[in-house]
Amino acid sequence: MSARFIEVLPNYGVDDAGVPIPEMIVPLRGTNHIFLIDGEGLDVKAEIPNMLEITEVRNLVRIDLPKRRMLRIKGKMLVGKAGLLVLARRGSVIVARLRVFVLENRIVRLAVRPLQTARGVFHAKVLPDPVAFVYEMNEIWTPQANVLIDLYPSQPALIDSDPDENARDMGAFLADGFTPDTKQGVFGESIQMLNNPPLRSFAPVFLSYLGKDPVKNTDFTLFVVHAISAYAGVTNGLTDPSYKFALVSDDVNSRVWAHELGHLLTKAHGESTVNGELMVSGGQGQKIPVKQAVEVFNGLHTPVRAR
Repeated sequence: MSARFIEVLPNYGVDDAGVPIPEMIVPLRGTNHIFLIDGEGLDVKAEIPNMLEITEVRNLVRIDLPKRRMLRIKGKMLVGKAGLLVLARRGSVIVARLRVFVLENRIVRLAVRPLQTARGVFHAKVLPDPVAFVYEMNEIWTPQANVLIDLYPSQPALIDSDPDENARDMGAFLADGFTPDTKQGVFGESIQMLNNPPLRSFAPVFLSYLGKDPVKNTDFTLFVVHAISAYAGVTNGLTDPSYKFALVSDDVNSRVWAHELGHLLTKAHGESTVNGELMVSGGQGQKIPVKQAVEVFNGLHTPVRAR
């Protein structure tokens, strides 16, 4: 069998199938690992050696991969959007190729704010542990895209349930066009988040609240609620088109939080259709393709030129 590069761990910033050349991401000043199968005696170097540091991890035992070498690759410099080839040679013959993308840290400052409809009265029935959830989100995002989520201290979101004011914010009026439809301004068990005539979305209420009581210096807010309505059905998470906030229901796991964060990073609501990927709506997968990490989710791959 010919020499080839393959991933060491799944969902760890390596694509070794479905691409012409295996690809991986490496943090700037950080490391990632790759296996080289059937690579005994091969000389492994980057096209521009001073941009990457490549060392071999010795004394590794993998009985399922007896003819393998583990390589640790460190990103010493940003190499640009096209990446940098690592070549495995036998003499002058190139036997295997690997494309490496070096990414700077992209930091996302996150506030998690459970909704209160009155002081001390939470809309959610169960309150998740934000610290644990953000840790698990980083377990998905950091190895695959070098995105680091920084949880900022915050208070619950006390949005006084004033049906009249809420209805005005929502643009929900009776037939005369002037009288607020106060019935629509009341928080129900499931919060409507998209206009579905005659129902109006609560999104403007949350935007108005963020304007009055923001968590300073944050990029994104997750409001934790009991349930969310969208169109004619329900959903367990929904990111507002403003990309300032999302609602997540109280019964979801951290994967849903990580998925909603992906909409912030893309500034788009397109969902993946590839089974196993993080951006599949309602799925369980956590995979972030290298190409999307480089071109969409992170983008910090090119040195800033001095002017």
